Amino acid sequence: MEGCLSKWTNYIYGWQKRHFVLENNSLEYFNKKGGVHKGTIHLNTAIVYPGKNSKRIMISTGCARIYLKASSAVLAKQWVDAMILSQVSSGQKPQTAQERHETIQLHLNSLWGLQNSMEEKLSEVPKKLRDSNPALSEFVNISQSFKRLALDVLNEIVEEHNQFNELQDIESSSIASDYNKENSTPVSPHQSAHEREESIYEDAVSHEDLQEEPYRTHLPVPRDPNKKINIWKVIKDSVGKELSKIAVPVYFNEPLSFLQRLAEELTYNSIIHNACRSQDPCLRLAYVACFAVSAYSPTKHRFMKPFNPLLGETFELQKDGFKLLTEQVSHHPPVSAIHCSHELYSFFGSTEIKNSFKGTHLRLHPSGLYNLQIHSTNDHYVWEKPYTNVHNLIIGKMYVDHYGTFTIKNLKGQEYAEVTMKKKGWFNKEEHCVTGKVFNSEGQLRYSLDGKWSSQVKIKNEITSEEFEGFSEYPYPLKFEQNYFFSEFAMQLNLPPELVPGLVPTDSRLRPDQRALENGNVDLANTEKQRLEDKQRKARKRREEQGVEYTPQWFELQEGQWVYKGGYWEKQNQEDFPDIF
Repeated sequence: MEGCLSKWTNYIYGWQKRHFVLENNSLEYFNKKGGVHKGTIHLNTAIVYPGKNSKRIMISTGCARIYLKASSAVLAKQWVDAMILSQVSSGQKPQTAQERHETIQLHLNSLWGLQNSMEEKLSEVPKKLRDSNPALSEFVNISQSFKRLALDVLNEIVEEHNQFNELQDIESSSIASDYNKENSTPVSPHQSAHEREESIYEDAVSHEDLQEEPYRTHLPVPRDPNKKINIWKVIKDSVGKELSKIAVPVYFNEPLSFLQRLAEELTYNSIIHNACRSQDPCLRLAYVACFAVSAYSPTKHRFMKPFNPLLGETFELQKDGFKLLTEQVSHHPPVSAIHCSHELYSFFGSTEIKNSFKGTHLRLHPSGLYNLQIHSTNDHYVWEKPYTNVHNLIIGKMYVDHYGTFTIKNLKGQEYAEVTMKKKGWFNKEEHCVTGKVFNSEGQLRYSLDGKWSSQVKIKNEITSEEFEGFSEYPYPLKFEQNYFFSEFAMQLNLPPELVPGLVPTDSRLRPDQRALENGNVDLANTEKQRLEDKQRKARKRREEQGVEYTPQWFELQEGQWVYKGGYWEKQNQEDFPDIF
C-alpha cells in the first residue's frame, strides 16, 4: 500500500505531508512521491494503534512513538488494517496496547526491585568505610544517578503517553483543519480524478521548499505551576540589601536570559505600527504610551527570575520585520543594552535593574532611558520605567505590582504623556490599573488612557470623546501555566540553536545552564551555572592583572546612553567572539 499521510514531527514544525510505502513489513516514507527518503519504520517490532480521533494512527516502536494522520477516517482504517495484516503475514503476532503496557510495567518493577536491593546493600556498609574508600563512594553516586535516570525514563514514558492523548483530544477544527489548508489548491471541475490527485499531492510538496519560521507551542519539559519555591532560605539574611551579588539556585530561574526578557519589550510591536500610521502627533504619542505599558503584560504571572547575562553575552532576534540585538555591556553594575531596527522605526535603550529585599516583598528599580524613533516623522520619544514589587515571597500567593508615574517626551515636537501605574493597596481589590494623559506642545490635554496593563488599555480623544483600543493582550498558548507562564512570543525566544542558523558563539540560546533547565535537568543546570560564573570571575581577574578595561563589542557609551555602534548584522568571523560559555 502507498499514499500520502501527514506525519507529526514536533511542536515546532507540526504536521508534515509525507509519501508512505508499506512493503515487506516496513513502512518507508519520502518527502514526496519518488523524492528524498526520510525514514523507515520497521513494523516487526512495533505496535499499531488506531487513534481516538478516527483520522489518527499511532505506531509505537518501543523506542519512539510515531503519529500519523489521514485525510479521512476510512483511509486511516485502511492503513491500520494494512499494517496489521503486514505484521501477521510476516509471522509476527501483533502485541496489543494492554500487553505492551504490561510488559513495560514488568520491566519497571524489575528495575525498582534492583534499585531497592542496591540501596539495602549499601545501607549495610558503614558510612565511615564509604567515605574512606573513593571507589565505594563513587559507586554510591553512580547508584543515585542510576535511580534518577530510571525516574527520568518513567517520566518520559508518561509524558509521551500524555502527549498522544492530548493530540487525540484536540478538536479537529483546530489542528486537523491544517490538512484542508495544505490542500487549498483550487481544483477545476474539468480535471480528471487522477489530475486532481496529482494537483493535491504536488501542493503538499511545498513544505520542503518553504523556509518557515521555527515555532513551538510548549517547552520540552513541563513544570508544575503549583510548585512553591521557597526563596526565604536564600534571602532571609539580606533584608534591605542589594541582591544582584547573591548566588541564587537555578530552580528559582525561568529558562530565559534577561537579554531575552529584554527582547520581550517588542511583544506588541504592532502598536508602534499604529503610531507610524497616525497623522496626529498626539495620537502617535498615545500609541507610544500604550506600547510602553504593553511591555508589562507578559509579567503578570511570571515571578521566577531570568538568568543573569554573562558579560559579553548577546541575543539576536529577527521577527515581524525587525532586527533586534541585545548585549550585556557591564557586569558590575549589571547593564543590558538593546537595539531594534525596522524600516518604520528604531527602538533602543539600556537598563540596570537594582533590586533589594524589603522583608515582605522584593523591590526592583530599573534605571536607564528607552528611546523610540519614528523614521517618517523624525519623532524621538524617551522614557524611563517605574518601580516593580514582587509580593508574598514567603507566605501567600505571589503577585507582581508595577507602580509609579513616568513621563514620555517627544524630543522633536515637545508633546508629552504622563502615565500612572497604580499601586495595589492593602484594601484596594483593583489591580494592574493604569491611566494616562497626552498633552500637545502647548500643554493642552488631547488624549487620555485608561485600563489595565495586564489586559487592555483604551485611548480616548478628549476633544471628540471617541474611544478606541490602544493595547489588547494576546491570548496565551494552551497549557501555558506548565511552561513558566510564557506568552507565545516568549515561547520562541530560546529555540534550540540548530533551528536558528548562523548564531554567534555568545548568543543566549547557546547557554548550557539555561538549556539544561529548559530540558528539565536541574542538576546539570546548577553545575553549568556555577562553571560559567567561575569562568567569568577568572576572566575578570585576568583583565585586572593585565590592566585591561573591558569594552563591549556592539554598543558604546554616548552621552550617558549605550548606543549600538553597528557591524553586527554584517559580520562575522566566529573567531572574533569571546569564549564565554
